[in-house]
Amino acid sequence: MPAERKPLQNFNIDTMSGIYPGSRTMIYQRLRLHHQEEAHSHWYQLQWYSDPPAAVLLQMRAATPTTAPLLSLPEPDRSDFVERLHNELAAREFKADACFACRHWHPLSVHTTDGLPAGRCGWSDAQETMPSALSTQSALSLACEHFQRLDEPRTSPITQASPSTSHPRVLKLAELDPDRLPFWPRLWHRLSRRGRRQDHPTSHWADQVIERSGVGAGTEPCFVCQGRLGNLGALAVASPEGDKQTLSIWRCRNCYTTYFNDWTDRWERLDSLETEELYYRIAPAEAYAAMQIIRNTVGGDHPGGRAERRQERAQLLTLVAGKQPLSHQVRQGR
Repeated sequence: MPAERKPLQNFNIDTMSGIYPGSRTMIYQRLRLHHQEEAHSHWYQLQWYSDPPAAVLLQMRAATPTTAPLLSLPEPDRSDFVERLHNELAAREFKADACFACRHWHPLSVHTTDGLPAGRCGWSDAQETMPSALSTQSALSLACEHFQRLDEPRTSPITQASPSTSHPRVLKLAELDPDRLPFWPRLWHRLSRRGRRQDHPTSHWADQVIERSGVGAGTEPCFVCQGRLGNLGALAVASPEGDKQTLSIWRCRNCYTTYFNDWTDRWERLDSLETEELYYRIAPAEAYAAMQIIRNTVGGDHPGGRAERRQERAQLLTLVAGKQPLSHQVRQGR
């Protein structure tokens, strides 16, 4: 017999006695849920609390600060978190548009930096050659255009590792710069480099996924969680009007969700100083394909010579052709 579900009528955010925000995510995790009686999905907040431990799900409504929660999931740190969340949503006729409910997502014995179950995206055969850091996605990462729903989520593998064991993070380019090291480590690096043989084969670039420095790296918020996006690569091209257009790949440092960014700068041509920006959710294999194009373009992130990159522009835009953007903003002025 299933356990009796406790009523939530008096479980409002502003009146919860003894319930305090947790630290796994500073505010909330966003989930897109689809109710079987509605044609469109809606955004919800999955808020974490620590006393007592609970994950509380509320619909995102700006004008209703005391909305009653849809459900409360106790002890969210348990290994069966995904299965319990799925069952609670199904009992209310909801389905999550998240990676854990997709047949391409394969659970791993690792967790995100937030302590959530992580898995590998197997949508494309390219994932066999992709670095594992790029193919890994949080169970609650937003579903991409290749989402194929499962009736029941795959069971996470049993592991002896603690939930805090996280997947190896992607290094930042600045962290690999020897000139930024303290004196003695910097000296040792230079001495060891002199004595190192130069005829050894260099490793393939995909053995490491590295965040670029600058270009707003780490400043953009994730669309799903409270993490920040790191830039993995950018290509400067020319729009049909001749404006500077930058196509780039981003990855969340917390939930590992991958995004495609299309940013067009019309400042030089228009008096309004207009810019246009679009974000798309893409699968890790699509990010991998885009990074290969960017990587094979020498000096591609420099605007000089952007008019000659018509073929590369077409290849990158093909990856998001027909996709619905997560965000589309047109700004005027500084």
